[in-house]
Amino acid sequence: MLKKLLHEPLIHFLFIGIVLFALFGMVGEPESGKGNRLVVTQAYVDRLVKTFQKRWNRMPGQVEVNHLVEGFIREEILYREALAMGLDKDDAVVRRRMAQKIEFLFKDIATPPEPDDAQLQAYLKKHSEKFRRPARYTFSHVYFNADKRGAKVLDDAKQLLARLKESAHKIDVSAAGDALMLDHHYPDFSQPEVARLFGQQFSEKLSDIGLGQWAGPVDSPYGVHLVNVQQRTDTRLPELAEVRDQVKREYIFDRQRDANEQFYSHLRKRYEVIFEQPLEELPGNAQLETRSQEVALP
Repeated sequence: MLKKLLHEPLIHFLFIGIVLFALFGMVGEPESGKGNRLVVTQAYVDRLVKTFQKRWNRMPGQVEVNHLVEGFIREEILYREALAMGLDKDDAVVRRRMAQKIEFLFKDIATPPEPDDAQLQAYLKKHSEKFRRPARYTFSHVYFNADKRGAKVLDDAKQLLARLKESAHKIDVSAAGDALMLDHHYPDFSQPEVARLFGQQFSEKLSDIGLGQWAGPVDSPYGVHLVNVQQRTDTRLPELAEVRDQVKREYIFDRQRDANEQFYSHLRKRYEVIFEQPLEELPGNAQLETRSQEVALP
């Protein structure tokens, strides 16, 4: 019997009515006064029109403008009622979004002045590891499969190395060794690129090999290799003119980050943080200064 009643439309409408009654009870009757006035300024209408134009690459018609404005009014009314009901309280998403908005607001205000060449040069020197150009190599290699050759792999590699040192020009290295789904020759590859293909240990060994000479065996995750480095460009710190845009971007980012930290530090000093349960160890200073405002952390 109960199961049948739950499927009756009348019961559904009754339940919806109870929910709406409770909801309107929470919202309450609107009070007359400034708090319930919603002024739609022409500047905001213009902003809605510009946003529409940027998105759709055309001007909206009058009906579309009316829909945009009504959408804004609907959103604003629902937003105010949500605040009145306290729906913004204890909501991690809302808290995080509001915190981000004030950070974004300060970031826009605290844009640092345009840096000059002296400042950029000093920044480049201080943070040289950010901008240092990696070593580059042009090299060839012959691969030996350790799984396939077993204990003979090193002996086989050394035998071919001896032959290459005697008469390298008579040996087709592309046909020597074992098959591997990598090229035999790599022109002008950076050290990180070589490390990505052959592993870090292999890439570091390339700096010790004399130019134009076959050397090895050199280990990699695949097995062992004989390597011939034809050209090498050592790591270097570029001139400012080569990396000006990158240095400027990093400089401004660091200045903004420092300004944000100073801004937060200034705000932080205005609050006394109270822990509901004492902690054995507090991060940072153990003594928190008492200020004119208090905040209880959830």
